[in-house]
Amino acid sequence: IPNPPPPTLTVTRSLPNVIISWPIPADTWLLESATNLSGPFALESPILSTNQQPISTTFPNTSGRKFFRLRKL
Repeated sequence: IPNPPPPTLTVTRSLPNVIISWPIPADTWLLESATNLSGPFALESPILSTNQQPISTTFPNTSGRKFFRLRKL
């Protein structure tokens, strides 16, 4: 049985914030971030919300770059 592909992250600007979301039931994935695409990536510990909608979290919009990825538990 092949593994399903990872969920797709969606990034939305909602000034002064950035909203990162991905579809449910992808709750076995952890959100990580880095300031450089080559890493190192660190685990984010935001408050996640779902209400049977895509899983999402909000971050302040900073002036620097930030890269996000999902890592399977």
